Amino acid sequence: MTMPERKPSWWWDWSWNPVSGCIPVSEGCRDCWSLAWLKCHTWKKPTVYTGAIKEAVDGSIRWTGNLTALRAGDKYWDLPHTHPGVVNPALGDGKPNLIFTVVEGDLFVTGRPKEDIDRVCGTLAASEHIGQLCTKYTSQIVDYFTSLDPDAVRRWQPKIWLGFSAETQKWFRPAMGRRACTGRGRLVCVRRTLTTARAGDATARLPCIGKADMGHRLR
Repeated sequence: MTMPERKPSWWWDWSWNPVSGCIPVSEGCRDCWSLAWLKCHTWKKPTVYTGAIKEAVDGSIRWTGNLTALRAGDKYWDLPHTHPGVVNPALGDGKPNLIFTVVEGDLFVTGRPKEDIDRVCGTLAASEHIGQLCTKYTSQIVDYFTSLDPDAVRRWQPKIWLGFSAETQKWFRPAMGRRACTGRGRLVCVRRTLTTARAGDATARLPCIGKADMGHRLR
């Protein structure tokens, strides 16, 4: 596989979507970038998005509430191990690639089978790269990582950067409440439609690579 080039505007290197599906939980979900991207793409064959999205009467794309995953044995599950990397990594030459994971969906949506989450996180942790996980389900991501064996969390910390999407202060509190989730990892804070949330509450508590509106710095 030829090494691709990262677009200069990207703060990640490439994406990986072995699972898909989401359930909107707030007004901010109306501005979901995933649905806008999916509306602009079509596939001739079934994909991980098949069954996860539908076209509404007004022509928009919406989540169905079905949580999908690639079938066992699909080679795409191994992409973090087989991808050659990009020629211009966001972290610099010779550094691990940043894999924006489950961009089209939410890994920690309520109802996602734990075995799917385990496989995604385990695959990232065993790769040579760094996985970026962004969720709107802040309580679920906290519960998942704090329920793991502490030794597993310590092994995973350098390889998985956790983040959340927030449009008000409400969405900051659960994610900020448990430092054990990230430790020495990095917090990628992506905000869809910011109204009253204050970035300082996040940056004061954890190391943060801040991003708002998919590209503008919080600080």
